Amino acid sequence: MTRRRALRPAATAIVALIAAVLMVSAGVLTPAGTAQASPTGGHLRPGSLVRYVKTGGFAYTHQVLSIDKLGRVTATATDGSQHHAQLTPAEVTSVRRAVGRLAGYDGRRYMAPGSADTFVYQVTTAIARVTYEDGATRPAVVGEAGDLLNSILARTLGGIR
Repeated sequence: MTRRRALRPAATAIVALIAAVLMVSAGVLTPAGTAQASPTGGHLRPGSLVRYVKTGGFAYTHQVLSIDKLGRVTATATDGSQHHAQLTPAEVTSVRRAVGRLAGYDGRRYMAPGSADTFVYQVTTAIARVTYEDGATRPAVVGEAGDLLNSILARTLGGIR
């Protein structure tokens, strides 16, 4: 029993370290002493409306959704496969409205303390970059934009994980 208890803190530290490394590589966290690029500093391609990244989870997911100003959608699955779709004009208006409301939240991060195996989401627009995690308390406008983008991502990937 004593040996198992002694290993638990070490295992917890290793899991935390791996999670931190994955979050740094995904661009969710920035190592101390480095500057994080602005949302328009090469993270959003010209002509893009929004970029949405979903990372994490128990089996580690890395999915990327890009929507351009004309409503063309590119979704990249964890395995690297790309899927394309076209939003209707009404959907483009909904996305523009939702991401436009993020203007006052640039650089904000909403993380859930003590969480594990959760997804981390990052929404990047020309005016804001917002990061949040499952279970984190966040403003309604952040949740609404994220929910809309997540539904487009899931629909475009067609159930591919």
